[in-house]
Amino acid sequence: MKKTVMLLLCMVILTACSSENTKISETTKKPDLQLGNQFLTDNELSNKGFKIHSLETNWSKAGKYYYQVNITNTSTQSQSLTIEQLVLVDTLGIENHVQMIDQDLISPYQANQSKTGIIAFDDLGEGKPKFLRLKE
Repeated sequence: MKKTVMLLLCMVILTACSSENTKISETTKKPDLQLGNQFLTDNELSNKGFKIHSLETNWSKAGKYYYQVNITNTSTQSQSLTIEQLVLVDTLGIENHVQMIDQDLISPYQANQSKTGIIAFDDLGEGKPKFLRLKE
């Protein structure tokens, strides 16, 4: 009898925990990434050997902006980028720094190497995204 009661109690607890975990994952899970229109970029570093191509994503909402970027080292030498070199210029002309970046994008690039990853910006205030800039 004790074993039956204990077994039933364990089943109820496991069911409750499983249900709660499902609710949490449903609210925190990002939708599958979908790419939209090409986003304008200003390639200040194209003469330094870097080019950037960016696409809007479906993850952007409520003042948070996510972009998939492809950065290419067009030089014949290994180079690196810093997080400070990627900025989002808004409609007010303000440069907004990256809040989140795939770390691979700022690790060293070999000659002619391309890398693709996600960058995110938050809290643009009154401005709206205008273009991405890869700067010195």
